[in-house]
Amino acid sequence: MDEKVSSLPYRVFFQRVSVVKEKVNPLRGLAFLLQSPSEREYRKLCRARPVWSDEEFAEECFGAGALPAEIPVRARRVVARALGADKVIGSDNLAAIFPHMDLAELIEQVQDEFDIQFEIEEFRRLDGTFANIVQAVARKLGVLDFAPRPLEPCTG
Repeated sequence: MDEKVSSLPYRVFFQRVSVVKEKVNPLRGLAFLLQSPSEREYRKLCRARPVWSDEEFAEECFGAGALPAEIPVRARRVVARALGADKVIGSDNLAAIFPHMDLAELIEQVQDEFDIQFEIEEFRRLDGTFANIVQAVARKLGVLDFAPRPLEPCTG
């Protein structure tokens, strides 16, 4: 009888620790309430955007052959993971759309994805648009400058 009583607190403690390790965000279901007006407008606009494959996305937003398709595609995946914006286009001003976003944190994730490091001057030139981030990555990787295709802007 004593063995069962003495092991009970350990089991309860172990179960609580294992639940905490899952890193479940308790506010996840309420995220729509925490969005800024610009985020809500952006997400509404994104619902109307077409679903593009990676190749279509690179061609439509940045032009065929302007740069390797993997650069904007991988950058889009970083933005999708960080902000939940999977229908991003070149003219989207992420800094204006997501006012709570830390641009430095997003750029750090982009640097990690491409295994690059921006110098301070390069970082200062980033204005928060998706095309500007892709251009900075392309320059850092030694790809020639390019001009993204103008699509409808979404600055919130």
